[in-house]
Amino acid sequence: MRNKILAGAGVKCMVNGVDWGTVVAVQYTIATPREEDRGVDSLLPFELSPTTAQVTGTIQLLKLRGDGGLEAKDIANPLPYLDTEQYFSIQLHDRQTGAIYLSVANASVESQSWNFAAKATVTGQFAFRGLMARADSTR
Repeated sequence: MRNKILAGAGVKCMVNGVDWGTVVAVQYTIATPREEDRGVDSLLPFELSPTTAQVTGTIQLLKLRGDGGLEAKDIANPLPYLDTEQYFSIQLHDRQTGAIYLSVANASVESQSWNFAAKATVTGQFAFRGLMARADSTR
């Protein structure tokens, strides 16, 4: 019988349809904020109305020699060319079943940082924001 508890190693991260084997961790948040609707002379709100939906997150990865970073993977543009940046897609797949845990169709890099420590593996992370997301298709 297969274990029902999912481990991070059982999930692969696809960016623009390509398996990024160097991904160490993915964290994401799908927010659906609500606004209180109030009536005249009412102490309590009478309804919570949806506003804008957002998906944000970070992807942590290992640095490989000569990989060119995010710019070479065409998900971030060098600083002088930020106005020509294209959206990219992110998907988290179950390695055994193929189930999709997260799908972000239109994402953009907000920031990136890299850690070059003397006696450690070079790691980095980038923050993204997406326009549309679908989470956990296994339901």
